[in-house]
Parts: sequence; structure tokens; C-alpha cells
Amino acid sequence: MNIQILPNWCKKLGLVVFFLGTIISIVIGLQHGLLQGAYQEGLHATKNHHNCNVPCESLSKLEKKQCTIKGSENLDTASLHLAEILSIIGMIVYIISKEKIEDDYINKLRLDAYVLTVLILLCVSLLIYIISGNIDVKLEAVLNIFLILYLFIFFFKKRIY
Repeated sequence: MNIQILPNWCKKLGLVVFFLGTIISIVIGLQHGLLQGAYQEGLHATKNHHNCNVPCESLSKLEKKQCTIKGSENLDTASLHLAEILSIIGMIVYIISKEKIEDDYINKLRLDAYVLTVLILLCVSLLIYIISGNIDVKLEAVLNIFLILYLFIFFFKKRIY
């Protein structure tokens, strides 16, 4: 079964989309972390936690900053989610694009890489589950790890053989 349905030039497009989504995700994640730190610092500095629905004129400068940060968290979360989806789509486009020379040997290497990737992730998942049964992992993280691991395994198998 041949699942390479896109032409070879789509590999470059997939890499660009992947790196674009990854860079956007990193930038938003860093901003979100910095804003979260500023928000936590502000919470410790004030004793009264005001509701952000109060008119802005009645709030102090620090409380206005906290409300602004809390309001931007939802936007950051949605943007981060879209950037992660963009990077996953980029990896999928890269994976389903044809190689320059597509033959049965490349198909066998691709299948071996899929099998090895699935086995590695299942073993790691089982090990993590044995160590700690209550781990909370996002689907984007699992998909990113799977696709990146597949790309590494396929790249090294292609270089070795």
C-alpha cells in the first residue's frame, strides 16, 4: 500500500509549515509563561483579588495589569492550540509526500520506521504508566512526539541502508 499521495515539492512546504507552527508555538508559549509569572507575582503582591468585571477606573494599576493578563490567557491558549495544529499538519504533509526516488525499498523503510515508532511509543507509554498512572498528557504532545520520532527513525534508516 502506497500512502505517498503528494508530490516531492510538498516536502519543502511541509517543513516550512512545521517550522512556522513550531516557532509560533514557542513564542506564544514563552509569552504565556512570562505573563503567567507576572500574574502570579501580582497575586502575591495584593491581598484582595478583584474581579475583572469591575470598571477599570476603580482598579489600581497592578489590578488592571492582572485583569489584562487574565484576559489574554484565553487568546494565548487558542493561538497556541492553532500553532500546534499547524505544526502537526506540516509534519503530516512532509510524511505523505513522495521521495525523489520512490521505490519498493523506500516503502519498506517507511513501513519499518512506522512499526519501530509505534513499538517505541507503546513501550515508553507502558513504562510511564507503570511508574505513574495519573499522568496528564495533551494529544498534541503525543502526536508531535510520534511524528518527530518517525521522521528521525526514517531519516536514520535511509542513511544507514
